[in-house]
Parts: sequence; C-alpha cells; structure tokens
Amino acid sequence: ESLVEGNILVIFEGLDEVPIHVDRSDLIKEINTLLERGIDYDVMHDKLTYSVYEQKEIHNTRDPTIGNRFIITSRIEGNYFEDINFFIPRLTIEDMSNDALKLFCSSYMKCINEISVKTRRVGKESNIAQLYDEITQNKDIFHLAINPQLASGIAAVYNQYEG
Repeated sequence: ESLVEGNILVIFEGLDEVPIHVDRSDLIKEINTLLERGIDYDVMHDKLTYSVYEQKEIHNTRDPTIGNRFIITSRIEGNYFEDINFFIPRLTIEDMSNDALKLFCSSYMKCINEISVKTRRVGKESNIAQLYDEITQNKDIFHLAINPQLASGIAAVYNQYEG
C-alpha cells in the first residue's frame, strides 16, 4: 500500500556485491523496470503488480518531492550505474575528519545514555569521551572508524560489549 502511495524508501545496497554467477544486467533491467513503471496492488491475490495502464507512478520524476525514494549503493571501483535509465546523483561518502569522528562518538554516547535513562536500564553512565578515546588507542580500529558506515558498526559493537 505504501509503495503504491509513493511513501517508500527503497534501498538497493551493495550493487557491486552481487555474486559473479548472477547476471548483473538482469538486475539492472529489474531496477529500471521498478523505476519507470506504474505499480498497483492486486487485492484478489494480495500482491503488488506492475501496471502500465495505471496513472500511479512509483517515482514521480517531474516533482522530486513526491513519490517513492530510491538509494542505490556501490563501491567507487565499479561503474554499475551506467545502465540505469534515470539520472541518479552520484555521491561519495568521504572519510570523517578527526573532529567529525569525535563529534560522532560524543553524540552516539550521549544518545546511548539518554536511551538508558528512558528505558531505566541505567547501570553506570558511560563517559561521553570513552568511545572516541578507545577508538583512537588502536590505529587499526581508528583507520576503520573514519568511514561513517563502519563507525556506526564499531559504535554498536562497542555499546553491546560495554553496556
């Protein structure tokens, strides 16, 4: 229902990670089909169906503020977006600076402390600087943590073991 109404964020994560034995061109065709065709819901069969006759759009390309949103991720090394028939802004996630990592760690720990208080799961309040300090003490972990996506994973694992 939400897909038909244009209220969905669809994420195709890791386009470059499609196994070699899978024909990537078939996947790109499916993505193009999803981006360009109308979509409808078949109540009788309780499933989404494509419909070229419906006026509903899965993604309204005339007004970027209306319709479903799509995020397609891939590593920089491959040019996997070349065959997608729609303009897709290409963005690169840059490594975080030292200050940005410090701010991320501080914000993360503050959030964890607030959640602990709200859920009454308070043991000891975590030191706000503790996560950043521990990350910077290990150069291998620090090298990973400057990537925003990996920093989130490192923080989650840290919280799991510290909490």
